[in-house]
Amino acid sequence: MSKAVLSLAAITLLLCGLRAIRSEAENRLTAGERIDETSQHGFVVVELFTSQGCSSCPAADENLVRIQELAAEKNLPIYVLSMHVDYWNRLGWEDPFSQSVFSQRQRGYAQAFGSTRIYTPQMVVNGQTEFVGSDVTKSNEAIKNSLNSTQKEPLEISAKWNKSRDAITFRYNATANSKGKTLVLAIVQNRAGNRVDSGENRGRTLAHVNVVQKLETIKNIQITGQQTIRVPYNINNEPLELIAFVQDPSSQQIMAAKRTDL
Repeated sequence: MSKAVLSLAAITLLLCGLRAIRSEAENRLTAGERIDETSQHGFVVVELFTSQGCSSCPAADENLVRIQELAAEKNLPIYVLSMHVDYWNRLGWEDPFSQSVFSQRQRGYAQAFGSTRIYTPQMVVNGQTEFVGSDVTKSNEAIKNSLNSTQKEPLEISAKWNKSRDAITFRYNATANSKGKTLVLAIVQNRAGNRVDSGENRGRTLAHVNVVQKLETIKNIQITGQQTIRVPYNINNEPLELIAFVQDPSSQQIMAAKRTDL
């Protein structure tokens, strides 16, 4: 099965095209539905569970691009994560970014939400709100609510990437309120894309932002600590960043988040 990976320049061109889609989507929103710079009290972690094998997912991927571009443009504390699940792989196309750990994480959310159903595209905001990932109005509403209401805990992080050892040394400083919670670490590829040769999206070229390449959790964290993270061998030359967030394992509430370039 061919999985032609796009060059960085080609992905950039695709993402530029998606900016027009973002502008059209924003123009359809009322003033009250838009995310603006005044929403600065909290922070937002947006997790998109998606798949290249799902014909409904490209619209959600485009929505995530829109959110990412909007956050950068308005300097908003919004952290987006594209998590490609693997349960679509048996239906005609094996998503090259898919991992079983993302499917497991999504099942954990389903259990927390009192559901036995998992689906794509699903967007989860701060571990508390879920909806269809392509719904621009609902995503803006959830993000605005979180920016205006979430009380963020202080979190400081640093990361040093030793490329010769394919490893990152990660250090964190949290608060007493975060002690005993779970720290989630995501190594994300800023831009990624490829041509899809079979399945529901056959013939399409798809572009993504903040594709999670490695996900690790540190349970029962202390106020300070460190972790060594192995970097996937095939992404050493890609622009990467590390997004870390503290999550309450009982309520799934995300309490703090930070990012750093690698």
